[in-house]
Amino acid sequence: MEKQKTFFDYGTQALALFGFTAAVFLIFAVLFGDIAQEVSTLFSLGSRGLSLSTLAQLLLLSVWIVCLRFVFFTETILRHAGVVARTVGMISGTVVSIILFVVAFRWFPADMPLAWLSFFLCFSVCFVLSFCIASYKDRLENRKMAQALEQMKNRAE
Repeated sequence: MEKQKTFFDYGTQALALFGFTAAVFLIFAVLFGDIAQEVSTLFSLGSRGLSLSTLAQLLLLSVWIVCLRFVFFTETILRHAGVVARTVGMISGTVVSIILFVVAFRWFPADMPLAWLSFFLCFSVCFVLSFCIASYKDRLENRKMAQALEQMKNRAE
């Protein structure tokens, strides 16, 4: 049985996601910031870093994604949805949210196909990396649980 999560658990998730997102965007700023400076509000400072407004937008997006995670991956709202439906809903909600942020905050011109291609490529790479990390973490936790169970069985004998 999973323990009841608190506001602090969700806050920790949001800050961790924000830190990861900010780090990725900082790397992009260093590598491509001067090129993207003219077309993207995300990289308004060029290779010098990210503006406070960009960081605030990324924090807001991180909090929103954690809210989506709450909706799709807790029993509070969706009680009978399967893992595949929850995952598809979460990914779809995240992509739609990011698209809304792109348009609302003019992260890049909405009529620029290369920018959208770059976005979806970056999103896909980050998603795959996150999935691999989460899967690895899950396997490690399952291995620890199996070892603990085995130790408990051995003590009981």
